[in-house]
Amino acid sequence: MPRYVYYHCTGYVDKSEGRKPVCTRKYVREEVLEERFTKLLGRLRFDDEVLG
Repeated sequence: MPRYVYYHCTGYVDKSEGRKPVCTRKYVREEVLEERFTKLLGRLRFDDEVLG
């Protein structure tokens, strides 16, 4: 049986600043986040100076 992992907004930043949490999306599947992060990380480029 497949297992699905979901993440959700906790509103931590808003709560820590004394505001009501504003979360536009209630739950996001792990696969969706993984795909988006992979695309974003794939766009990173480092100069040779940084890598050297």
